[in-house]
Amino acid sequence: MQRVPVAIGTLGALTSLLLAPPVFSRFFAMSFLLASETRTLWLGCGLLLTISLVVVFNRSRQRLNVAALLFAVLVMLIFELGGRLLITQTNPDAKLRLAKLANRTYPELMAYKGHPFLQFTGNPSRTVVEDQVLGELTSFNNWGFLGSDFVAAKAPGVIRIAALGGSTTASGYPYDMETYLNQHPERGDSSFEVLNFGQGWYSTAHTLVNLVLNVLDLDPDVIVIHHAWNDKTVRDAGAFFRTDYSHALSSFQVPNIPDRHLIRASIWYRAFKQYLTPKPSWAFLDNATVTDQGRKRGKSYDNLDELRTYRRNITIMVDLAQLRGIRVVLTTQPRSQDPDANDAAVAPHIDQCNNVMREIAASYPGVPFVDLDRLMTGVMEDVFLDLAHVDEEGRRVKAEAIGEAVLDFLEAAPTSSTDGS
Repeated sequence: MQRVPVAIGTLGALTSLLLAPPVFSRFFAMSFLLASETRTLWLGCGLLLTISLVVVFNRSRQRLNVAALLFAVLVMLIFELGGRLLITQTNPDAKLRLAKLANRTYPELMAYKGHPFLQFTGNPSRTVVEDQVLGELTSFNNWGFLGSDFVAAKAPGVIRIAALGGSTTASGYPYDMETYLNQHPERGDSSFEVLNFGQGWYSTAHTLVNLVLNVLDLDPDVIVIHHAWNDKTVRDAGAFFRTDYSHALSSFQVPNIPDRHLIRASIWYRAFKQYLTPKPSWAFLDNATVTDQGRKRGKSYDNLDELRTYRRNITIMVDLAQLRGIRVVLTTQPRSQDPDANDAAVAPHIDQCNNVMREIAASYPGVPFVDLDRLMTGVMEDVFLDLAHVDEEGRRVKAEAIGEAVLDFLEAAPTSSTDGS
C-alpha cells in the first residue's frame, strides 16, 4: 500500500516538470506565453512538485488522502496536456484558432483600447483577426491606426495626405493610393505619403475629433474625407437624439468575459466554447462602444433631420482644413445594390449621406469632389464584400479615382508647403 503514494508522488513530480515554462511553451502552448502566464506556470510547477515530494517522503496518516487528491489533479492535468500536445503537434489550424480565442480574453492583446476623446483606437502592434473586411492587412501602428509606424515630422519633399473615415478607409485604399501617386512623375522630385486615419466603426464625430487632435498637427497637405455609413448607429433615436451622439455611444468598455479563466486554462473547454459560439458577443466592437439604448432601437432612417449633425461634422472639417491651408477632397460612398448583401438594410442611410455630401461639395466650389457612388454603384457589383466594403479591385478603383483628383488640383495649384515648414 505504501507504494501507491510513492508512485503517485513520482508521477506528480514528473508532471510538474511539464508545467515548467520552457517545456510548456515548446510542447503545449497554443501561442507565446505572457509574463503573467509564465509566472503562473512557475508557481504551479513549484506547488505541484512540492506536494508530490510531500506525498513521496511524508509518512503521516493523511498521506493516502493527499495522494488521492493529487491523483485526481494529475488525471485532469494529463488530460489537458494530452489534448494540447495533440493539437500543437498535429493540427496547426486548430492551434491558431484556439490561440486567437484565448488571446481575445486579455485586454493587453485585444485589437482595440479605450481613448479619452476618440472612444477607442487600435492597440499598437495588435491585429484585427478573422475580419473579412480589414483582411488582417497589417497591425495597428504607433498611432493606433492601420499601417506602418510613422513620425510626426514630415520629411522634406513629401506631400502628406491624411485619409479620414471608417472601415471603408481603414480597409486599404490609402495604401493603394500612395503606390499609385508615387508612380506618377507630375510632382517632380516630391513624393507622396498617405497616412491611413480610418478606423472601423468611426462616425463623422470620431473623425472630427481625430482631425483636431491628431491630423492637423501632422501638417498634412491634403485630407480625404470618405464617410457615409457609421453615423447610422445614432439614427432613429427620436426625442433621445443628442448632437454629441451620447444617446447611442458610450465610453469604451473592456468586455466582461465571465469564463475568461477557463478559456485561458483549458484547451478542452476552449474548443467546446468555440464550437458552441464561434463568434462570442463579447468579441464584437459594438458591445464595447454602444449603449443599450442605441443598440435596441430599430433603424428606419426616416428622420432626415438627424443628418444635420452629419452635415455639421463634415463642414467643420472642411472649414478647419481650409483655415490651415490644407486642401480637402470630398467623396461619396459606393455600395452594393444586392438586397441580400450583409447590412443591406443600411442602404437608405448611405444614399441619404451621399446626397448630403453632394450638397456640401456644391457649397464649396474649390473643393475637389470624387463621386465614387456614381462611379461604382450599380456598375461594379462584383467588387463588394458586403454592403459597402470592397475587395482589392474596388480599393484600386477608389485609390486611382481619388489619386487623379489629387494630381489634378496639385498640378493646377501647387501645394504651398512640402518641406514640413
